[in-house]
Amino acid sequence: MIRAMSDNNDPIVIVDSPSDALATIAARRAARRAAAGAEDDDARELENARAIDQAEEVQGTIVGKGLRVLQAPDGSVVIVKKPANATYRKFQDSKDKPEDASKAFVKPCVVHPSKDAYDTLLTEYPGMLVRLVRACAELAGYAAEEK
Repeated sequence: MIRAMSDNNDPIVIVDSPSDALATIAARRAARRAAAGAEDDDARELENARAIDQAEEVQGTIVGKGLRVLQAPDGSVVIVKKPANATYRKFQDSKDKPEDASKAFVKPCVVHPSKDAYDTLLTEYPGMLVRLVRACAELAGYAAEEK
């Protein structure tokens, strides 16, 4: 039994085990999220799982082989596939501004979400573009550091 004491040695919290403490904290956090109108994490997780399953089915490959999944700060996922060789070469040889070249490189690789949802996501979280470029480049064989 863990006992927290106040300055005058009165017990404040009595916890039977660390797992009970974690459950109590999780319940308080869930109540705060519900009160704040936060999206249901289970529903988001199910939506993401369905998107990944569909991407694997349609693309004929699996995450880790020809697909990459990146989680956005809002909990949604972006799924990208390996770029075509010509797409990667065009990106490498591009004279466009880096942001324009990056968008042109990633766009044909995006499997999920829809075009409109992807554009909205990049507007809300512009830093995702850097992560997506790196993921697509790695699927094409790029490695930042050779081991």
